[in-house]
Amino acid sequence: MAIRIGANIVGSTYNEQGRALKRMIEEKSDLGPVEVLTTDLTSPGGMAQLEAGAIDMGLTASNWVPRARNGEAPFAARTDIRMVAPVNVGAPFFMVRTDSPLRTFDDLRGRRIAMGPKDGGQHNHVINIVRSLGLGMDGIEPVFIEFDEASDAVLAGAVDAVWQIPVPNRIVTELTARQPMRILDYGPGQLAKLLADYPLYRRAVVPAGAFPGQEPDSEQIGVLNVCITHARASDDLIHGFVSTMVRETGMLAG
Repeated sequence: MAIRIGANIVGSTYNEQGRALKRMIEEKSDLGPVEVLTTDLTSPGGMAQLEAGAIDMGLTASNWVPRARNGEAPFAARTDIRMVAPVNVGAPFFMVRTDSPLRTFDDLRGRRIAMGPKDGGQHNHVINIVRSLGLGMDGIEPVFIEFDEASDAVLAGAVDAVWQIPVPNRIVTELTARQPMRILDYGPGQLAKLLADYPLYRRAVVPAGAFPGQEPDSEQIGVLNVCITHARASDDLIHGFVSTMVRETGMLAG
């Protein structure tokens, strides 16, 4: 039976990571085939699939692990999660077209921002940021759509900015092939305040040239992404999975 990994929508950061793990496990271990599913582990429905045994592992941000274990919002029930391994630190960011007049975070006041599905993981990051920096959710006009749909929306002018998932991912690659985009930087002291208010984040840098239109390095928040499983997962599966990750780190980096 295939190892089923929940990894969000096709083209997303988690989905790309899930496919990299699939190649690694199938080529470098004897654990068997891997199936990558479009399961969102930041949603109650996605976590319920892990609890029910519909998936064996999942990729998510580390801040959701204690919430899911404790049954805290947005999760209505506890899930007996176990950590498999850290995966990477990803930097989400606010993105605009290169011809946009918006330059910094403060320019987002009153603007239409696509921020992923309502109550999804990325939506909650935006809530943290706007609260910390004094804008608040009433200071922006949130637009709740999936990230692939947000690409069409920003190109059509239906939204002013997109809260974007970490790169590299296919959604950003395809968007910036159609229209160069750039990141909005935080103003003086804003990133430091955000990191102080929310210790779950760390400092990260999106390098210049990460995608067409992004010229300078940009300092952003970093989110620790992890691979999780259920307590019932076998020791042999976890040992085989993690030992392969450690042994084949170079393959994952590529």
